Amino acid sequence: MADQADSSLPAAIEREVEAALGDAAIYEIGSYGWLNENDADPEYIGHAMWQVDQPSIDHNALLGESPVRRRPKDIEKEILTAGEDFCGLMLASRLSIGLMLLWTRQAAKHPLHASPIFWVHHTDAFLKLAIASDRLRDLLIVACTGTSAKSYKAKYKRNRL
Repeated sequence: MADQADSSLPAAIEREVEAALGDAAIYEIGSYGWLNENDADPEYIGHAMWQVDQPSIDHNALLGESPVRRRPKDIEKEILTAGEDFCGLMLASRLSIGLMLLWTRQAAKHPLHASPIFWVHHTDAFLKLAIASDRLRDLLIVACTGTSAKSYKAKYKRNRL
């Protein structure tokens, strides 16, 4: 009986989180960028381009299943790392927001004594979104200047602001 409860609890929480996110109209990042299955949304054209034309990665070589056929250029590594970090952080942020939403009703009932669990997920979502914003900025710097974000900031002192 305890094993059954242990295995059903994560699934129940996941369903509740997804329902809360759906009610709040907070969708996965991969669902943005398209008007329909063939046409990119002009408002999210950069994201649509990322979904269909990001730098390639040799997954077999990455997992050690085959030799590396071509080493990526430094600029490709920068773009891929920043872009994948951004997408991963947006997925994680969405889940943190969903967990926060589960505790929102209780926090609204007791604003001065809101659950610490609410604030943990609230803060976690904000931190992940801030980090995602940094990764997006780095991606834009690399894409627009052709140099790494680190060297761009070092070379142009005023750009650090």
